[in-house]
Amino acid sequence: MTNISVAKLVGDFIAFVVLAVLVLIYKVAVDPALVGFFCDDNSIRYPFMPSTVSRTGLVLLTFVLPIALGLDLVMNTGYPVIALAGYFVMGIFANQLFVDVAKYTTGSLRPNFIAVCMPNQGYEGCNSTESIFITNYECTNKNTDEVTDSRLSFYSGHAAGSFYASVYLFFYLRGRLSREPLIRTVLPTAQCILFIIAFYVAYTRISDYKHHLRDVIVGILMGSAVAYFVTARVTAIFKGRFFTPETHTGNAEVEVKSVDGSQRSKTRDTFILPSMPTTPPNSFVNAANIPANSNPSNPSLPTVSNNVKRNIFVY
Repeated sequence: MTNISVAKLVGDFIAFVVLAVLVLIYKVAVDPALVGFFCDDNSIRYPFMPSTVSRTGLVLLTFVLPIALGLDLVMNTGYPVIALAGYFVMGIFANQLFVDVAKYTTGSLRPNFIAVCMPNQGYEGCNSTESIFITNYECTNKNTDEVTDSRLSFYSGHAAGSFYASVYLFFYLRGRLSREPLIRTVLPTAQCILFIIAFYVAYTRISDYKHHLRDVIVGILMGSAVAYFVTARVTAIFKGRFFTPETHTGNAEVEVKSVDGSQRSKTRDTFILPSMPTTPPNSFVNAANIPANSNPSNPSLPTVSNNVKRNIFVY
């Protein structure tokens, strides 16, 4: 397993805590900006409808499902699970922080704002033919949580969260399974299903009158951008950096000629690495008890049999 330095681990933990605290602050201590509306604005007069994909469903999609798919890292391999899971969770908090900053700063009104807020002015529309921008109004709905939520339209957290998980899993599956011949054929189908699910979540936010089209589009772009940054710039999953373990291939017989002329065989564990250097490192030579500066033309020095494959390190 990849060694993780203490300094890097502490730095990642501090970054994680900072992101979590900032998200919590926005949730409990910040109110959305109060903005007005035009009395004839029909884009915010849609009826209230329950969410097709609830917040619980979104959590299952963006957190539990990806972690469950990565359980094989714990059970079957020696991959850096802490790094993969840690960066994924940090990305979730970063993605949510971007969403909350946009929502609470803009205070954009949802399509169902009038139905939820029930303002004391402009509820029935304009009293005259002139379009009036109403700012001095109060919501008659006593459920403050519903009223606050009706001011958080821009941009869609559901779209951002679903596409963050889908893009992250897209690169995860590509790096994790692209080297498996039997799975390589079905991998594009699995990746396509991920985006179908993500688009379904995004579409429901429009059909449920929770977001405007622009909110969903920006959510898709932002969630995908955060996921790409986490995978490509931080964990480099699609480059295979976290998916290049040593593959054990069994044992190799190494014939060694001693200085006195006698021959003996040594059995060593062998591993095939994904990428091999052009010139074997000193560890390859020293593993067969041969000095790094040995001269093969000198019979008095140990030599390695040509039966040993060049693309195998001997440990």
